[in-house]
Amino acid sequence: WQAFSTVEGQPKRSRKEVRSTDFEYCEDMVKKAEYEAWVLGKQFGRHQNAYYALYALQTELNYVWLKAESHDPQRKRLLFWQAAVGQLFEGKVEGTPVVRALHHVVQNYDIERFVLRRMISTRLAHVGVQQIPDVKSLGTYIDGVSTSLLYLLLQVSGVQDPQAEHAAMHVGKALGVVHLLRFTPVVLQRRQTFFPADICAQTGLSEEDMYRYDGSEPHEQFQRVVFEMAQEAMAHIKHMRTLPDIPKEAHPVLLHSVLAETYLNRLRKFRFNVFDDRLSNQTAGAVFTWQLFRHSVFQGGRP
Repeated sequence: WQAFSTVEGQPKRSRKEVRSTDFEYCEDMVKKAEYEAWVLGKQFGRHQNAYYALYALQTELNYVWLKAESHDPQRKRLLFWQAAVGQLFEGKVEGTPVVRALHHVVQNYDIERFVLRRMISTRLAHVGVQQIPDVKSLGTYIDGVSTSLLYLLLQVSGVQDPQAEHAAMHVGKALGVVHLLRFTPVVLQRRQTFFPADICAQTGLSEEDMYRYDGSEPHEQFQRVVFEMAQEAMAHIKHMRTLPDIPKEAHPVLLHSVLAETYLNRLRKFRFNVFDDRLSNQTAGAVFTWQLFRHSVFQGGRP
């Protein structure tokens, strides 16, 4: 894990300069980790810094799953973030760019500490879980790690509206599935999976078949599980778009539906093969940017 520290001998910077550099660090982190999310951040106008700070935290937490190869490092890193986030509300700031940026967000926006902490506590509760038992448990996990982020983005956008929160819940469900499908090739190597056991049983996907992948196209049962999860995610997007009276201020947050939908459409194009490199190449980023442009210009920013 990268350690952050002040380089000895450097001149001290003003708080404003430090804050600007920290937000730039967060934005760059998001751009490298999830290009589509970085593009989407430009929709947030004067709230961009808060957006990138919160998304950088999400990125750091995702790195825990993607880079830590065993349970102990996962737990230790999550406990670090749990303590750091808890101290934000006590005025104590750990010396990392992401935490300093988050501290500024906490000071300047009315965000719920419970929601912020839930992004971490949900992951902590999942450490050591080899497989999620059922679809309901998957939904609970996604609410904690993905929907929570969208709720926070609504809060920094100044949106306090039950209908907007309801819409964000559906978008969060879809976005969460997309992220878990993207992570699948990595976590399977550690004999972990986000595929619910009940769906695997229904489709006839055995545990050994799930973990055995030789680089060829996955077998039919594997693709069927991916299809079922993708179909559920798309259903949430479609339902969100039927909801009336969503305030315009919530549209940038709900445009995450375009991010999720773009991935799901490409996943279908590539026969629900989560291992296909074309799902995350430069073309994928260009396709999303075009879809976002369509929604922003031709649909008035509606999700």
